[in-house]
Amino acid sequence: MKNINEFLKVLHLEFEGKRQELLKERILIQSNITQSHGKCLKKPIETFEIRNDSTWKIREIPKILQDRSVDIVCLDVTNYETMVECVESGSNGVQVDFDDGYSPSHSNNLKAQSNISKIVNDNRLNQTNKALLLIRPRSMNLDEINHCIDGVPISGTIFDLAVFLFNNAAKLLVMNRGPFLYIPKIENYREAQWWDSLLKRCEQLLSIAPFTIKAIVLIENILASFEMEEIIYYLRDHCIALNTGRWDYIFSYIKKFSQLPNYNIPSKSMLSFNQEFLLSYYNLLSNISHKRGCLATGGMAPHYPNSTTTTLSDKELLSIFNGKRDEAKMGFDGALIAHKSAVSACRNAFKEVIGNDNTNHLSSNGLFKFSPIQCDQYFSNLIKTCNGLTLENKFNNNYPIASVSIQDIKSYLTVLYIYIGNWIFKEKGASSINGVIEDLATSEINRVLLWKWLKFGVAIKEDNNKLLNISTILFNLNDIEKSLKLQQQQQQQQQQQQQQQQQQQQDDFKFTNNQHETIKRLIIQFLTSNQLIDFMPTLLYPYLLNLNKDIIILKSNL
Repeated sequence: MKNINEFLKVLHLEFEGKRQELLKERILIQSNITQSHGKCLKKPIETFEIRNDSTWKIREIPKILQDRSVDIVCLDVTNYETMVECVESGSNGVQVDFDDGYSPSHSNNLKAQSNISKIVNDNRLNQTNKALLLIRPRSMNLDEINHCIDGVPISGTIFDLAVFLFNNAAKLLVMNRGPFLYIPKIENYREAQWWDSLLKRCEQLLSIAPFTIKAIVLIENILASFEMEEIIYYLRDHCIALNTGRWDYIFSYIKKFSQLPNYNIPSKSMLSFNQEFLLSYYNLLSNISHKRGCLATGGMAPHYPNSTTTTLSDKELLSIFNGKRDEAKMGFDGALIAHKSAVSACRNAFKEVIGNDNTNHLSSNGLFKFSPIQCDQYFSNLIKTCNGLTLENKFNNNYPIASVSIQDIKSYLTVLYIYIGNWIFKEKGASSINGVIEDLATSEINRVLLWKWLKFGVAIKEDNNKLLNISTILFNLNDIEKSLKLQQQQQQQQQQQQQQQQQQQQDDFKFTNNQHETIKRLIIQFLTSNQLIDFMPTLLYPYLLNLNKDIIILKSNL
C-alpha cells in the first residue's frame, strides 16, 4: 500500500457492502426475538458439525500473550501522559479503547492515533517490563463521517483498525509486540467471518505474515453467547481469548428483550451472579474458551480514585481482589482494571487460584469441564427472566415488576446526564463519578433500565409503590441541573490553586445553560421513544461533527 488513503479505500470498497448486510440482519433478528418472545434464541442448527467436532482448536497462543492476568483500560487515549502511565503500570496489556470509553470526534481520532504511534516508536516504552498495546476499535455499527469515500462514510471499525495497522504494524512486528487487538460487540458467527476476512485482508495488503494479528474477542452480547464456539472457529487463526463484558452483556439482555414485559428488570444492584442468566454466561464462556484452546478473561473492575486521592483505598482493593478471585475460581485466566493501583490486587487474585508457576488455567491443566447436560442447562438459563421482581403490575398483564428507590432513579439519571454532556460537549468517553468509571456500557444500562421501567412499570418505594412516570423523570432532571450548577458555583469560589487531576475531574460536571437544555432534551428523547433506540451514539454522534470542515471525501477510482 502506497498510503493510508489507498488502504482505507480498498478496505471500504471490499467490506462495506457486507457490513451493511450484517447490520440489516441485526434488525431482522431483533424482530424475530420479539415475535417469538425470545424462543428463537438457541444454538444454530447449521453449525452443529462445528460444535460437535472435538478436534479443532485455535492456533498456538504466542508466548508474549499467554499471561493475561491483568490488562488495564486506557480511559483517555487522547492523553499521551495517561497512555504512558498505563504502559508503565505493571499490567500485562493496555486496552486502547476507541469504543465504549471514547468520544469519536475528528480531533480525538487524530490525537489518539498520534499517541499510539509515539509509544510504539519509543523504545523505552517497549521493553519487556512494559505493557503491550491492544487496540479496541469502534464496533461495526458505528460510522466515521469525517472520512467519506464516494460520499459514503467509512466504517469506524475499519478506520480505527486501518490507521493503527498502517502506521504501527511494521514496527510492532520487528519488536514482537503486536499487532494485537480487542474485537468488540460481535453478535453472531457471521460477523466473526466478516472480521476474519478483514484481518486476513489487512495482513495481505500490508505484507504481514498470515495469522500474525492476534485478538481477544469480547463476548458482550446475548446473541453471541449462543454462538461462542462458532465465533472462535471462524476467528481461530487470530483469536487468543474470549472476554466477558458484564455491563455490555446486561445491556444487550435488556435491549434484545426490550418489547417483552415478562423480561422486566430490577435495580442495577441486583444484577449480579445471583441472576442465572449472568452466571450461566460466565460459566459457558470459561468452559468453551478452554475447550477450544482459548484463554478466558473477566470484566473490568471499574473502581477509580476520587478527585482527592491518587490511589484506591484498601477496602476497594480488597473488593477487587475478592471479585477477581471469584472469577479465577470460575475458570477465568485474567481480567481488566480501570486504575493502575489495582494491578497487584487483580494479578494476585488470579495467581492465588492458578498458581505462581502457571500463566493461565491452560498451562496449569486446571480446566473447568462441564458435562453436556450441565452445558445445556447453562444455555437454557441464558434467556431466564430476572429474579428480584416482587410486585404485581396490574396494568400490564400482572407481570412482576421491581420496587426501586427514588435515589436509584436519580443516580441513574445523574450518570446519564453527566455522561451525555461530557461525550458531546467535552469529547470525553469515560468519566469518574462517585469513585466508579462510567463509560458507554454503564450509561447505556442506566438508559435502557429507565426506558423499560417507563414502558412496563417499576414501583417507587417512597411513593407508596406508585409507578414511575415521565413527570418524575422531568422533576429529577431539573433537580440534577440545579445540583450541578450549585456544584459549579461552589468550585468557582474555591481557591485557585488545585491539583490538575482535581480540576480535570471537577470540569466534568460543568455545562452552560444551553448545554444543560440539550442534555435534558436528549434524555427525554431516549426515554420516551416508542421503540428502544439501539445505541446512544446514533443520536449523539452528529453533535461531534463540524459540518463546515473536517469532512474528508475521497474518490475511489479503483
